[in-house]
Amino acid sequence: VAGAGGAGTDVKTRAQQDAKLLAGTLQNSLEQGAAQFEQLIASNPDPTYQEAFVRAAEPSLAKMGQLFAGVSPETDRKLHPRPPLRAPDLARDRPLLEKLAEAETVIEQKTYLSLARATERLGEPTAGLVGQAFARDTPPGLANLSLGHAIRTAVNMGIGSRLAFDMERALNKSEVLPPGFKGPTRSLDAAAIHKTLWSAIDGLRAPFAAVADKAEQHRERLTELLSGPAKILTPEQQQAFTDTYLNDPERKKDLAEFERLSTLLGRAAPDGPPSGEQGPEVVALARELPRMAETQSGAEYLASQLTAQGEGRPAFLDTVGTLKDLKDFDEKLALALVKSAGSGAIVAAGLKSKGGAEAVFNGLAKNAHLFGMNPKDMQQYVKLLRGIKPDSTQEQVRGITQSLKDLLENQETGLPGNPKSPQGQALRGLGVLVTASAAVGDAAGWNQADFAAKLKIVGDGLSVGGDGGTVILSALGKAAPVLSNVLGKASGAGALLGAVGDGIQSFQAVKEGKYWEASASGAQSVGAVLMAAGALTEWIPGAQLVGAALFLGGLTLKFLDPDQYSTRGAQVLLLTQSGMDGKLAQNLIDLGPDLLDKRLRQEARMSPEQVQTFITDHPELAREPLQFDSLSLGAKAMGMKGADFPTFLERLAKAHGVDMGTLAAEVHVLFFGHPPLGGPNPGQSPEKQFRQWVEERTPEVAAWAKQHRSP
Repeated sequence: VAGAGGAGTDVKTRAQQDAKLLAGTLQNSLEQGAAQFEQLIASNPDPTYQEAFVRAAEPSLAKMGQLFAGVSPETDRKLHPRPPLRAPDLARDRPLLEKLAEAETVIEQKTYLSLARATERLGEPTAGLVGQAFARDTPPGLANLSLGHAIRTAVNMGIGSRLAFDMERALNKSEVLPPGFKGPTRSLDAAAIHKTLWSAIDGLRAPFAAVADKAEQHRERLTELLSGPAKILTPEQQQAFTDTYLNDPERKKDLAEFERLSTLLGRAAPDGPPSGEQGPEVVALARELPRMAETQSGAEYLASQLTAQGEGRPAFLDTVGTLKDLKDFDEKLALALVKSAGSGAIVAAGLKSKGGAEAVFNGLAKNAHLFGMNPKDMQQYVKLLRGIKPDSTQEQVRGITQSLKDLLENQETGLPGNPKSPQGQALRGLGVLVTASAAVGDAAGWNQADFAAKLKIVGDGLSVGGDGGTVILSALGKAAPVLSNVLGKASGAGALLGAVGDGIQSFQAVKEGKYWEASASGAQSVGAVLMAAGALTEWIPGAQLVGAALFLGGLTLKFLDPDQYSTRGAQVLLLTQSGMDGKLAQNLIDLGPDLLDKRLRQEARMSPEQVQTFITDHPELAREPLQFDSLSLGAKAMGMKGADFPTFLERLAKAHGVDMGTLAAEVHVLFFGHPPLGGPNPGQSPEKQFRQWVEERTPEVAAWAKQHRSP
């Protein structure tokens, strides 16, 4: 439906003209009037127009509410036709009565859904006016079966719940009633809407909780399966392993359903504090907020909540903060809010949303109690971070970082200052995210290398560790696809996000596997990080793959059971399905990734490629891990590192005329078996005995080894 007016017409005048057109349409059709209202909102996204139009259309919206509670013009014409047609005798014509009732229900359903869709398109304060006006003049009894069905449909279709919540608030007013009054009242209508709304929301929350459990299990299993092999795989192989795992049809289905239900739940959840009694269903929804934050849509919902708080508007988070039953989940919510704030602020900065990032962070400061921090200090913390500019020297960045550290350590609760506490790590991760959002907002002014250097100063100065790294990567994984879709994959903002992903790997505490105190969900958190890292590299060309081993290294073994037979079989299968030779995969797992990591990666400083080539060339080594260990100790005793390690052993085996497996068995029996069984000088250490044996039996190999010995 086209609106009146043309180019150059004053926006408010055009809005008033369109409201008059709407009033005319409503004289003949409730359904078409609601559809016209929706179309005018959809085709005129200018907030100034929308507010002017909705305010001018308030009488029509109130009329729609009356018609909805009564009889639509469409049905009224059939009940009271113009002469010479006669009114139907509904008392005797039951089929006609049922037909008219069914048609009226359809009209009411379409009317509500049109208004609900229009409401979801509106910003503040305009959105709240629609439900308020619709319920303004309705007689008691509005909350009939038709309205209840329409509300459920809007929630289940993902249209949203804003209209229903606003209607409930408008109806939930005190009334003066005669003593003993038993009839319908507006407050009873409000209670009925409240019950219907929360029943519909709970109908989404329950299956969401079930599929969220499955998603957590999938992430934990990914962590368990990748925890060993990650140490001897290249980053590309780690990503291929992760992708293969996630592409399993059943897992793919569960994760898609996790995102879908989170989207529906985010649209159904209240924008502001719900009116009426805060029952167990409100608590149950609040408890799911941290798990919603693991999805794209859930993070966006929480970011919008923080923005509302930052702009001084009512938010559901205001209610969450008052629910006493939830004090035990402050830690989880704190982490979820930082992740959501980080991704929301980065997206807002990248899209040049004026004041968007600032509003998100101001909202986060309103929840400072979750972090054990004073709200003003938290605002100061963000302000200091946003002071890091392209022209800041590295010395200035160090000074700012020291001020940040002092601010954290001076909090009375002690939580922010402790890098081991999950809240402390969340704030440290936030430090990197605030810096990233400021840089993304001014991408053209930043040199990527300089940005990375300053980021490392912040990361190391604040002691960003495992928990902080997971927070950062989770936020980046959600921000990158949004910005890449809008700005293009090769944008300057994308390059800076890639630098953040790369920079995390250089943070000292991350490399050392420190600060994994959010251990209750450690395994599934790491699984989520591995997925987020994959999203980052998919959307940002040139970004390095985040090494899984960095994030797996800090986990305690209580999460993992890598020796379980089924786990080892699944590891071999996934390695093979992700492109590795089947025999090599089997041999790597049989030898044990931990042993290979210790002897070849850590002690011999071999790359994953060199490790895999060595085992490919000598598959017989996989027969006896203990003998392989002894052979490695022998090479270590000769000071062999890197490419010289396998070359030395190959020269030694050739000099003895045996394969590598036979050499390993002999070295094990002679020198490093427990107890040692031989050697020219039994009183000496196995290492010294081995060196003498090489020198005496194969002097040419000993001479070569001496030339290539590493300290």
